[in-house]
Amino acid sequence: MAREKEGYRDALERVRSQAAGEMVTVAEAAKITLGAADRKEKDWVLRKFTGWTQGSHDKKIPATALARQLC
Repeated sequence: MAREKEGYRDALERVRSQAAGEMVTVAEAAKITLGAADRKEKDWVLRKFTGWTQGSHDKKIPATALARQLC
């Protein structure tokens, strides 16, 4: 079984504490990773991270996938 990357649990805790749920929106991901959520940062987040799914109003990524990519 594969081991978790160093810092994964800390990243996951940070993502879960700053997001509204288990599915993180583009705006939330931009705010978590960059501290800002304007259009430029949202575009960067969409290009940088993979695993986005189409939500009802916005693209979303699971908190676990975002935390894994932050490590």
